[in-house]
Amino acid sequence: MASSTTILAQVLKLVSRSPIEALDKVYGTGRPSRGLSRWSQCGALVFAQLAGRHRLRDVACALASQANALALLGLRPPKRSTRAEANARRPVALYQALFETLYARCWAAAPQHRFRFKNPFLSLDSTTISLLSGCEFCQCS
Repeated sequence: MASSTTILAQVLKLVSRSPIEALDKVYGTGRPSRGLSRWSQCGALVFAQLAGRHRLRDVACALASQANALALLGLRPPKRSTRAEANARRPVALYQALFETLYARCWAAAPQHRFRFKNPFLSLDSTTISLLSGCEFCQCS
């Protein structure tokens, strides 16, 4: 039977739970938010970023539909209200410190590898451009 790894699983593999738990002890509020762990909140934030989801309800529905796949990653699909409360009450400094930790790890690895590409390197951009009549910035038509 063929198995595949999701992009979310590949990205979360780069982030282990131990830095999140250590940073939670430093930046945590001390009280859980209705059972939503930092790891589940981080997984939901990463999923929302990767999937381009902007609304809490949209993210909650998408995560709930993939509950079995999330269980393999150690994540629980959070309810919309639980995630909203966690995003409002938990300090952002934890995720800033997590970014700095991951950036330092990447920075330490980059000089050793000196990325060289034998073939032309193509970068794919997933930005969407709205094709409305007229420009939405200057209201021209």
